[in-house]
Amino acid sequence: MKLKGLRWWIITLVCLATVINYIDRSALGIMWPEVSKDLGLTKEDYSWIINIFTITYAAGKFISGKLYDKVGTKIGFVLSIFFWSLASVLHFFAKGAASLGIFRGLLGVAEAGNWPGAVKNNAEWFPIKERGLAQGIFNAGATGGIGFEVAKRLGKDGYTVVLNGIQPEEGTKRVEELTAEGITAEFYNFDVTKENEVTDNIVTIGKKYGKIDVLVNNAGGLGGRSRFEEMTTDFYRNVMALNLDSVFFASRAAIPFLKKGENPSIINYTSNAGWTAGGPGAGIYGTSKAGVHAITRALAKDLAEYGIRSNAVSPGTIDTPFHAQIKATKPEVFASWANNIMLGRLGQPEDVAGVISFLASKDASFITAETIQIGGGQALGI
Repeated sequence: MKLKGLRWWIITLVCLATVINYIDRSALGIMWPEVSKDLGLTKEDYSWIINIFTITYAAGKFISGKLYDKVGTKIGFVLSIFFWSLASVLHFFAKGAASLGIFRGLLGVAEAGNWPGAVKNNAEWFPIKERGLAQGIFNAGATGGIGFEVAKRLGKDGYTVVLNGIQPEEGTKRVEELTAEGITAEFYNFDVTKENEVTDNIVTIGKKYGKIDVLVNNAGGLGGRSRFEEMTTDFYRNVMALNLDSVFFASRAAIPFLKKGENPSIINYTSNAGWTAGGPGAGIYGTSKAGVHAITRALAKDLAEYGIRSNAVSPGTIDTPFHAQIKATKPEVFASWANNIMLGRLGQPEDVAGVISFLASKDASFITAETIQIGGGQALGI
């Protein structure tokens, strides 16, 4: 008997696995006060253990990606979940920093299989027009990539960092990671496409600190691909809301507090797609990013009298989870992208974070209404 809507049942199970995956990896941060007391560990030990997990998690993606290609998604998921469950159990036997670090490393390798497996699963079970939604379901809650690197860099520059997202567990984990590095940070859970949520939370943040020095509008995404003829109004509105409405809502709410800030500025994210109008099926994404380019300049004009600057960055191809699907399903295509970049490599989140750090600094106090390309010359082509 064929189960109706089988692929949706499958992606729901993948989503559940992803939720467990994130809970599993963030549990140590929540339990650290008791764990450190029981095992006699320090904050320095915590930093090392977090770094071990991060390194092995990254390495595990290469291993698990190859595994899924050889054995398929069904067996691959079974093996991945089995080994990360086993690694979790082994934590019970930790006696000190060394053994806990080893077990966290094993957990990192095993848990890494969830991402390439989920992406490969989406490509196998969903037609192109549904993959954006499927990807969103499995990845509901992942915070990271460029945004987290920017938060880390600004925190090291001395800012108190306030993160935003719609996955509180992941937000808590990120705050713990920043705190372990000596950065003051907190997380607010709200949807940047919802006007009232944005306004209420930014006003709360502004009142708490008495000012806002820098607003970084990092939220955005492709949202899927759709040609204009078959595009639904809901799809159009969702992409515009995520990439453009969010900038308007957040900037408007922050302005009263930016007026009280030190060297205040707004930094937005546009894209090469804002100039090229995007690739096949990404026309509305390109349109929304062109809108971000325009609103950046409009904000600069409107706010100059208050000394508030407004600039944007335009990242090229940055190696982040944004490209996870094609990286997992067509690695040769992903690798070839570097050939179209003058500097011969893909960008890293740290490349973007460095530019944003500069734009937020006093060294950039005479820069406004500008958009800086961060693409290794990609926008000009070769």
